[in-house]
Amino acid sequence: MADDLEIGTFYTVTGFIPDPTRRCDLDNLAYAERYQWQGDASTPRMAEDLAKADWSAQCDEKGLDKEKCPLFVTAVYEGRVNTLDTYARFLDPDMRGE
Repeated sequence: MADDLEIGTFYTVTGFIPDPTRRCDLDNLAYAERYQWQGDASTPRMAEDLAKADWSAQCDEKGLDKEKCPLFVTAVYEGRVNTLDTYARFLDPDMRGE
């Protein structure tokens, strides 16, 4: 009998990607795109690595330069965190969602 595969814990990774057309500094973070990944991983570090690999694959598909628009991970949560259709307040606390 084959060994059963161990299923990892479900994680949610959040972060942001700077706008590649603007300089990456505090003044331009308001233009950054928020990012969220969810999936199975054995550890929080593995979840972060999987999220970065997912973003890297998206860059390849979109023809983006990974150096100009890297993924900055802000948090890794154990479990599923619902996606909110509001502006990411950690980027600009004065901005209001629609």
